[in-house]
Amino acid sequence: MRIGFADMCYYFHNIHYAIKLSRCAAGLAALLGLAALAVSPVAAQQNRAEPIRLAIAEVRAEETKARPLLQRMQQLALQNEARKKDYDATDEQLKALQPRLDRYNANLARYDSQLADYSKRVDAYNAKCGGSTPLPQDQYRACLAEKGELAGRKIELDSAKGALESERTGIEAEIKGKTERLGAISREMTANLRAWEAAQKDYKAIFDRIEAVRKRLVELCAAGDQARDPFAVRLCVGAGWDGQRKDFTGLTDLPPVQ
Repeated sequence: MRIGFADMCYYFHNIHYAIKLSRCAAGLAALLGLAALAVSPVAAQQNRAEPIRLAIAEVRAEETKARPLLQRMQQLALQNEARKKDYDATDEQLKALQPRLDRYNANLARYDSQLADYSKRVDAYNAKCGGSTPLPQDQYRACLAEKGELAGRKIELDSAKGALESERTGIEAEIKGKTERLGAISREMTANLRAWEAAQKDYKAIFDRIEAVRKRLVELCAAGDQARDPFAVRLCVGAGWDGQRKDFTGLTDLPPVQ
């Protein structure tokens, strides 16, 4: 009667069966050992690939943190570029006031000269026509005529003074407005620059961490190439690994710090 494997596992009353059972157990153990040996290369490959996978995931996580900073830096740079154009245009407008200011100063100097001349004429008139002593008739008429001329000249000078005052007020208002505008633009550009520098500092820290991971990945991927590990090679190549150069050509698309 033929005895099955199940029978050998359960019937111990016959010594031959017991011997067969022990051989079965030894064979089973050997089979399990071979199976373990057959699985171990895959497990080793997976163990080699796991640090690579984690390192690449670390790079992608750092990229996720870096992109908003990069976008913020670009926005601030564009804002300052626009502010610089506004600053230059306002500065040109301020410089364009110079000819007007020169004309005002020339007119003011002319007015001062005319006012000084008028004052001399008034002093001369007072010396000739002033006092309480009655004047001869012809001298009296001459004094009246000169007094009329001086009064007319006073009106002309007062009108010129008013025009100069109006011009001065207009020029000062424009200079003040444009100077304040330049100051406001300058403060805004300074604030943007400080914000850009802060974002750049954080971005550089992220870029440095990515660079540290890249160096670690170079060692891991080189080891994967040497071991001809398909799992490791697949992960590395997918991340931009160049097996000939033993380095990455495109681990990250983030631009370097400038």
